[in-house]
Formats: sequence, C-alpha cells, structure tokens
Amino acid sequence: MDYFYTFVLLLLSLTPSCLATTIVVIRTPKHLVVGADSLVVNWHTPEVPAHFYTCKLHKQESMLFVIQGMGIVHRKTNFSAERLARQAISSSSSLKQAAVQFVRTSSAPYARVMRDLKTQDPSGWSLVAQHHGTGIPLIAIFFGFEGGVPKYVVAGLRVNEGTTLSVSSDTASCPGRACEGLVESAIVIGQAEAAYHQVGSMDQMSLTNFRHARGDLRAVETIIALEESAVPDSVGGPIRIVTLDAEGEHWTPGASACK
Repeated sequence: MDYFYTFVLLLLSLTPSCLATTIVVIRTPKHLVVGADSLVVNWHTPEVPAHFYTCKLHKQESMLFVIQGMGIVHRKTNFSAERLARQAISSSSSLKQAAVQFVRTSSAPYARVMRDLKTQDPSGWSLVAQHHGTGIPLIAIFFGFEGGVPKYVVAGLRVNEGTTLSVSSDTASCPGRACEGLVESAIVIGQAEAAYHQVGSMDQMSLTNFRHARGDLRAVETIIALEESAVPDSVGGPIRIVTLDAEGEHWTPGASACK
C-alpha cells in the first residue's frame, strides 16, 4: 500500500501549471474507465498555436494509450511521444512490454528535449528543476484487457540533473505495484488540485466514495469538468471517456480512439 501512495505523489509532483491535461483512470476487477480533456498548451513550438484541441486517447492495434506532460511533441529534435508509443506497441505482445519499450526508446530523445527546454525556456525549465529530480514531466499510460483482466501500465520519465542532464524511467502496473493491495483504484494525473479539493482528499477511500456516489463514468467526467472550471487555460475542450470491459470498448457519445 505504501508504494501506491508514493507512486501517486510522484505523479502529482510537478506544479499544475506545467501539466496542461487532466487524465482519470479507474480500475475495478471488471472494467477500466479512462478519460481525458482535449486542450493542448503548446511549449516552445512557434509555428504551432499556443492552445489547441486534440484527441488524447489513442489506440494502436489492440492496446490503448494516453500521454500527458511537457514537450510531448518537439519539432526541433523530431521528438513525438505518440509516435514512440505506437512503435513500442507494434513491437510488443503485452502492455508491460509496450511500456518498457516506450521508456527504453524515448528516454534519450526526451533528454534532448529537456536540454533544449533548459537553454531556450528558463521559466519552463524552472518548473522541472524545482523538484530536484522527483518530478515526472512525461507520463504515458498503456491500458486494455489482457487474459480477461483489465490492466493499465504507467510509464514515467524523470529528469536528472548532473554533469550531463539525463532522463531515467520507471513503469508500474495495475494489477501490480501501481495499485498494490487495492481491489479497486483511481488515479488523477496532471491537473488535479480542484478535483481533489472537491473529493476531499487524494486517498483511495475518498475517491471510492466519490465514485460510488456517481458511478465511474460520471465520476471521471465530473473530475475533468471540475479542473476545466478551475483552470480553463490548462484543461478544456471535449471530454473523451472510454470504458473497457469483457464486451469491448464503450465510448462516450461522439467519441472514439484517436486516428
């Protein structure tokens, strides 16, 4: 159980102003519910609008994934977290393998992105540097059904300062370390302060009570909407939610996986 709370704290450890997305993941033994907003706050890409909307729930073959963080697309270094995630899935036979492959292939390229951030955008870099190596500025979640069991794997990239800036990584699965000791679990990644204030706490009991009072689908939608109301410059646009169960994918009306 201790690992779970440490894990969640790490996911929330970057300041909200650099986490322009809200992602909610709920897992029970029978289903997964995953939702995200669609607002993108552009960092350091002059030819791209400062704010725009895009689909964030992606599908590659039988796996789905969602990515949140800083510099997930960086044209100067040709870095694309989405492209690397799709390549990782294409060469993997499991969610865990895809997550491990993603961090293996993305760590060095993402270090180049962060080095550019450090030299070109000192104010943006300060959001990373102030956490002294504990913040995770890029998170990818791979999710789906494996062997009839709903599962997700969180892959995080952490920036390490030293003689040479580097990026380290970690992965955690649920079932497994990401929700150790819990039959049901919920995590909110990215912008989460307003949601946790409304829920009452970031502990699993408070989240469970909040979910059970509304139902999982409505709870995901409500959490993202709360963040949109609180920080409209960072969270907004259409909310996409997918429920995965033994019968397949169930999307909110008008939504589907990103093409």
